[in-house]
Amino acid sequence: MKTLNVLLIMLLFFTLKTEAQTKGHVGLYLTQADYLNHKLSYADSQDHIYFHEFLGGKNITVIVGGKKLTLAKNEVYGYRDADNSDYRFFNNEAYRVIDTTGFYLYSCNKAVQQVKGPAVTKLYYFSSLVGSEIQPLSVNNLCRTFSKNQHFRNELSAEFKSDDELPTYDNLSHSYKIKELYAESR
Repeated sequence: MKTLNVLLIMLLFFTLKTEAQTKGHVGLYLTQADYLNHKLSYADSQDHIYFHEFLGGKNITVIVGGKKLTLAKNEVYGYRDADNSDYRFFNNEAYRVIDTTGFYLYSCNKAVQQVKGPAVTKLYYFSSLVGSEIQPLSVNNLCRTFSKNQHFRNELSAEFKSDDELPTYDNLSHSYKIKELYAESR
């Protein structure tokens, strides 16, 4: 019964999120170049975009001038939602772009098994470049990706006791602590 309730809550969350996205200024970044140049496609207020996020949908449906167009998520770079947040698709999943200074930092809400059943949890990811592989944010993954930056690797090991500390945000500097370390290491 608890599993059913969690699934219903997740369905409601994703349905509301998709409906909200179709009501605002939403558009697609068809390519990496479109994202870098802030060029949105299908951003006309008359167009409707449905992301089919529930249960890992692989397609996006766009209604343009009353006609239905289906696009594969793995062929679209990403999108902008009604809150002006940018997302990137990777392996048919949308990752919210939360910082682009030095390297790309993302977040994604996923169902994670807890003691009392699954709960939607915000997880963090990164990529070294705008189009490179998105990886879970961990000290090991960062050290492997930035293996030539010895100073950054040393600072990661000294500063963070666990991977859970990596997405710590510094309100005084208005940046993520990991981004500050990376900037200082360059």
